[in-house]
Amino acid sequence: MQRRKLQVSSSMTPVVEVVDGTLLQYGGDLLASREDKLTEYFAPFIFQVVVSQDENTVYYVEAILNGTLSVPTLRSAVRQVGMSSPGSTSGTTIQTVAGPWPLDQEPFSTNSSLLMGLSLVDTSTLLVVDSDNELIRKISLSVRNAGNFTRLKMPRYLTKHPTLPQIFVSSVDRIMTVPLSSPSNSSGIAITTLAGFSGLTGSVQDYLDSSNGADVRFNGPMHGPRSISGNGDSLYVADSGNNVLRRVDTQTGATVTVAGTRSSEGLSIDGDASSAQLGLPEDVAVTSNGCNVFVAEGSGAIRWITLNEPNGTAIKVKTIVTGQVKATSKSSNMEWLCITLTHDDKFLVAGTGSGGIYWFTLNSSHLHNCSSTTPSPVPPSPRKSTTTKSSTVVAVAVSCSVAVVVVVGIIAAIFLLKRNSEQNLMQPLAGGGGTGASITGPTVSFPSYLGGQLFSVPAEGIREFSFQEIQAATEDLNDKYCVQQGGAFGKLYRAFLTIDGERQDMAIKVMKGEMDHHKYKQFLAEVQMLSKVRHKNLCRLAGYFVDQNLCILVYPFIVGGSLHDRLHGTGEPLTCRERMSVAEQVATGLHYLHHGLEEPILHRDIKSHNLLVKGKGEALHAYLIDFGLARPGPSTTDDGKTLETTLGGQTVLTLVVCGTPGYMAPEYQHGMQLTPKNDVYAFGAVLLELVTGQKAQWRGEQNEVIKLVAWCRQWLTYPNLTYQQFSGMVDAKLMGSLRNEEWDMVYKLAMLGHKCTSDLLAHRPDMNGVMEEIRGIQKLGVHHRAASMSQSAGTSQPSGAMHMT
Repeated sequence: MQRRKLQVSSSMTPVVEVVDGTLLQYGGDLLASREDKLTEYFAPFIFQVVVSQDENTVYYVEAILNGTLSVPTLRSAVRQVGMSSPGSTSGTTIQTVAGPWPLDQEPFSTNSSLLMGLSLVDTSTLLVVDSDNELIRKISLSVRNAGNFTRLKMPRYLTKHPTLPQIFVSSVDRIMTVPLSSPSNSSGIAITTLAGFSGLTGSVQDYLDSSNGADVRFNGPMHGPRSISGNGDSLYVADSGNNVLRRVDTQTGATVTVAGTRSSEGLSIDGDASSAQLGLPEDVAVTSNGCNVFVAEGSGAIRWITLNEPNGTAIKVKTIVTGQVKATSKSSNMEWLCITLTHDDKFLVAGTGSGGIYWFTLNSSHLHNCSSTTPSPVPPSPRKSTTTKSSTVVAVAVSCSVAVVVVVGIIAAIFLLKRNSEQNLMQPLAGGGGTGASITGPTVSFPSYLGGQLFSVPAEGIREFSFQEIQAATEDLNDKYCVQQGGAFGKLYRAFLTIDGERQDMAIKVMKGEMDHHKYKQFLAEVQMLSKVRHKNLCRLAGYFVDQNLCILVYPFIVGGSLHDRLHGTGEPLTCRERMSVAEQVATGLHYLHHGLEEPILHRDIKSHNLLVKGKGEALHAYLIDFGLARPGPSTTDDGKTLETTLGGQTVLTLVVCGTPGYMAPEYQHGMQLTPKNDVYAFGAVLLELVTGQKAQWRGEQNEVIKLVAWCRQWLTYPNLTYQQFSGMVDAKLMGSLRNEEWDMVYKLAMLGHKCTSDLLAHRPDMNGVMEEIRGIQKLGVHHRAASMSQSAGTSQPSGAMHMT
C-alpha cells in the first residue's frame, strides 16, 4: 500500500458565551477569516497577544501543531492581524511578522523552536521569547528583521515595566529582571532573579509566599503585556501549577497570593475571594486603576477579580466569559491561553488553544472603582503553603542531563546532581526534634552528616539494605554482575540477596550522585510512597540503600525480556492472544497508577523497552517498569515548611521534557504540558507497536524520521478501510496465524491505539475508558471464537472486499 497524506477530519467549532453582558460585549474572532481551521489533527495555539497603540493591530505568538502530514510538525511564529478599525472582524489581514526559527540543537528537525511570551517595547519593536533556544529575540517592525536580544535559561513569558527600561521574564520557577539597555548573562550579572528559586542549575517548583523574594516558590508563573500595575510597582502572575493568582513587588520580590486556593483540581468556582477557586490560570491583565484583574483560564473561562484598593485584597471572583470547542460527537472546554487590555482599557483581547483571538468591548461604567489611595506595599508576612489531600500528581522539573528522576516500583525516585555543580549544598538542618507526629512501623532516618535530625518515614514491606550486603552480593559492584551499563538510571546488576531467610534473584540499580539533605528527604518520602504501591503488573520495589553519594534500589529480577525484544527480536513471535494479554495487563497496571492510588502517579516514559514479558500463552505475565518519573509527596525546607508540587488530573507546564521520542505526546514534547493523557498517548503508541511490529520511530529512505503514530494514520483515517488494505500495516509475523475472528480484534486494537494517540489531548480517553475498550475487544474475541467453533476455518484471512466496522 502506498503511503499517502493523512485525511483531515471535519473541523471543530469554537463557541464563546458572554456570561456578564453588563460588563462586556462580544466583538468576534479576529482570526475568523483564517483558512487553516481547527481539526482533530490541526491545532493552532495562541500563546500571547499584544495590541498596538492605535488599537488597529494585534501581534500574537502562534504555535501550529500539524498532524495532517506523514510526520507531525510544530511550527511557531510571530504574526499580526490588521483591522480596519479597533475590533472589526471584517476585512482583516493576517501575516507573519517573524519566524519560525529552527531548533539550535536540532537544525534538521521538522519542528521549529517554541515561541511563548511577547511584548511591545515601543511602537516599532517587539520582544519575543524563544523558549526552546533559550533566548529573547528583538524584532524591528519597521524593517521586519530580528536579532538576538539576550540569552536566558528556559525563558517563557515577559512583561515590560511601564516606566522603567526593564522587563520581567519568567521561567518555570522564578521571575527575573532584565534591563533593556544592557542585558547580560552568564557571568555578566545585570540579569537578576527578582522572586523564586535562584539556583544556577536545576529547578524548584513549589508554592510559598514570602516577603523575601529569594524564599518565594512558584510552579509555572505566567504573565503578559498587561499583567503589571500602572505605576509598575506590582506584577500579577498566574501560578498555573498551583491554581492561584499572585502579586510580586517589582522592587523587593515580595510575593502574596491574591486569589484562589492552592488546589490540584483546577476548578473554576465563583464567590468571595476566600472561597473562590481558579482553574488552570494561564495569563493576567490588570486595569490601569489597579482595581480589576482579568484571568484567562485553561479550564475554559475568563474570570474577573475585583480588589478593595489598587494592589489590595481581592473581594470577589466572577466568571464573565466561557468557551467550548464543539465537534460532531463531543465538545470540550476552550483553553484561554492569554489575555490583554488595550492601553485605554476599552477593549479586552484573549487568545485560545483553538486558534482564536477574541475581541470584547468593556463597559467602563461597570468596571470596579476602588480607593484611589496610593497602592499599598506587598504585606510583609508570608503566606504559608497549604497541603491539599485531593488526588494529586507531582512533577519533578529538573534538567534531564543532571537529573534526578523518580522511579516507582522497579526504580525509586531520586535526584541526581552533578558533582560540585552547586555550592553550600550540605548545610545542617535547622531546629531539632522530630516531625511532631506519631508514626508507627519501620522507619528510616537521616545520617549525622545531613544534620542529624530524625525524620521518620514508614517503609512498609521495603527493606533498607546495608552497603556491605550489596558489596558482598556483587563482589564490590564487579562488572561481571552488571547486566546493563549506564543509561538514564545508572548501572543494573543481577545478584542473589538474602531476604526473609531466602536467597532471591534480584536486580540492583546503582545510581551515583551527590545529594543535599532536601533531596535525601525527598528520596525517603518516595520510599514511603513506594511501599504503598501494590499491583501484579507493576514490578515491586524490595529495598534500597542511600548515602551522600550513592543510591541503590533493589527489586526482583524478571526473566523473559522486554516487549521490545519480543516484538523486534528474532525469537518466537507473540501470538494475537498474547499481544491482547500484554495490552490488557499493561493497561491494568497503568490504570492502577492513574486511578487506584490516593496520589496518582504518572509514568512519563511508557515504551516497549519498559514492559517486561515473562512466559507465554495463558501463563504470560506483563510488568510495567521504570514508572513514576513524576514524584508524589512533599519535600521539606530547613525551617520545616512543607513544599509540594501538585497537578492532579489537569495540565501543567514542566521545565524539561523527559521521555522517549515516538512515544511522547505533542503537548508534552513541545509544550511541556504534563497530564495523565501523556501516558495514554504513549500507551497508544505501544498498542500500535503490538499491531504493526514496527518500532515507535525509524529512519526512512531519505533519512527522514518516520513516527509510527503518523505512519499508522495512513490506514486508520482511511474511509471504508478493507481487510486487504488494513493488512498493509499489520505485523507480518502475526498475519499468518490470524484466525477470522482475530482480524476484528486486531483492527479494534489498532483503532484504540489511534484514538489514544490523538494530537488533541481532549480527544484521548482516560485509562478508565481504555480499560473498558480493551475488555470489550477481549469479549468480542471470545464471542467470535465460540461462534466459529462450529464452522469450517476456511481461509485464515478475511476477504479483501469486507469493510472494517
